[in-house]
Amino acid sequence: MNLLMTLLLGFLFIVITVLLARRKHRNPWLWGVNGFFGVVLALIALAFFGDLEKMPPEEAQKSRVREKVASAVLIILGLLAQWRRMR
Repeated sequence: MNLLMTLLLGFLFIVITVLLARRKHRNPWLWGVNGFFGVVLALIALAFFGDLEKMPPEEAQKSRVREKVASAVLIILGLLAQWRRMR
């Protein structure tokens, strides 16, 4: 039962972060993974990224790189948290 509840909550977190990422024209797959590992951190990080459609092309490219770096950090933190729970 505990595993089922964890999977359901993970799916809910994925849906929430994907919907917000789409609204800001961000990569929904990347933010979905972030949402699974840590919805609070993912939502905070996503709040700091602007809408790509409203940025000049040069700034949008820099923002995409920052988005990937932030996502890598969030995924690593999420994996470390999962690993710590398993120990």
